[in-house]
Amino acid sequence: MSELERKITQAVLVFPIYEDRVLMAWKMRRIAQGFWNGYGGRIKKGETPLEAAVREPYEEGKITTSEARLRKVAIIDFINVALDGSESVWRVHVFILRGWNGMPEPSEEMINPTWFWRNSLPLLDMAPADRFWLPRVLRGRRFFAEAHLGDNQRRLIGKVVFKKVPKDKALLFAV
Repeated sequence: MSELERKITQAVLVFPIYEDRVLMAWKMRRIAQGFWNGYGGRIKKGETPLEAAVREPYEEGKITTSEARLRKVAIIDFINVALDGSESVWRVHVFILRGWNGMPEPSEEMINPTWFWRNSLPLLDMAPADRFWLPRVLRGRRFFAEAHLGDNQRRLIGKVVFKKVPKDKALLFAV
């Protein structure tokens, strides 16, 4: 199925970083339910990825920030294959957040906010593709990636494919 034939849902994912630690919380509903994850969700109509990346950490963790404190490091297409063979695509704009106000708090969607050392991530308790792309994100590397998932996003189908950001696409990462 070509990209033009697929319905692509745009979303963001934000990872607050302090020194050598990353903040994640336990996802309670929707995609990535039952896994450690960053703060994120669907981009609302009329909203830019950057605006959504400011909104989501507040909605899910009660931390406030500004666009200037965010850096986009990846765009990942998650192709989700349902049991009936149909596909949905989530194009996730991934950001690193350095600097915010407030202490992380639990919400209905994200509980138990926890700081993890970058070299000691809970990879086995994260969504199946995360162990491949998250270390690159935390090193600040910019990239495109594609991951195929099945069984309600619980199983990785094949390898995560990484692509460098060509010069003509660099503006997609400008913040």
